[in-house]
Amino acid sequence: MMLAKALSQTGTNLGKRLRALGLIVLRLTIRTECGMIEILGRCPAQMNRRNEMKEIIEMARNMRMLQAEKSQLEETLKQINVQLDDLRLKQIPEAMAEEDIRTLTIEGVGRVQLAMDLYASIKDKAAGYEWLQEHGYDGLITEYVQPSTFKAAVKDALKQGQSFPEELFNIQPFTRASIVKA
Repeated sequence: MMLAKALSQTGTNLGKRLRALGLIVLRLTIRTECGMIEILGRCPAQMNRRNEMKEIIEMARNMRMLQAEKSQLEETLKQINVQLDDLRLKQIPEAMAEEDIRTLTIEGVGRVQLAMDLYASIKDKAAGYEWLQEHGYDGLITEYVQPSTFKAAVKDALKQGQSFPEELFNIQPFTRASIVKA
């Protein structure tokens, strides 16, 4: 009887200590053969938290896998673009020019034709804009704000409490997960 009472008091104290740590014991089993107290069960809230952590860990692993797959696909796309540019900008135009062919219709492919194209950019913005205005191309000139510069300025301003009129700007903050390489 005395041993059972002592174990009961130890169990009560242990229960209080566990509750102080935020643990809720669903069941205590007293083993009278060895004088030990066995704790069985966990608080359902703790079990839910553990399950949620497992889900987050699994989602993070899935995110890492998708990032790796995306990187591989982007690398493959770069290689495909190099091959495509070689065909469309060099090999096919040279072969068609050599055979003096301007248009070729191929069953299952469609019509292959040569067309003039070009890349264009302005090296000196101020002088280039002035030249365009002087030569009647002023309709091409618009004020432009570079998107990544604008985004960085908005982020800084929002951190400092600045607000932006919704009727003038489309600003949509969001939270995203990121993984830093280990």
